Amino acid sequence: MSIKKVFVGGIKDNIDENSLKEYFEQFGAVQAIDVVTDKDTGKKRGFAFVSFEDYDTVDKIVCKHSIHCRGLANVL
Repeated sequence: MSIKKVFVGGIKDNIDENSLKEYFEQFGAVQAIDVVTDKDTGKKRGFAFVSFEDYDTVDKIVCKHSIHCRGLANVL
């Protein structure tokens, strides 16, 4: 199975889609970013999904961030 999407948790409120895209483009072409919000309030829920054009990009991220991107908000 080829996965082209990563889950990013622990995102602070001041991190927006552009910040995420800017960071993740170092690994490969970003196809889409979905910052998850509460349906009722519109408030960010602290996580997002980043989709890439190529599944190899996800492999690079997994290798660099040890299976998940914990603490990524501190990098941004």
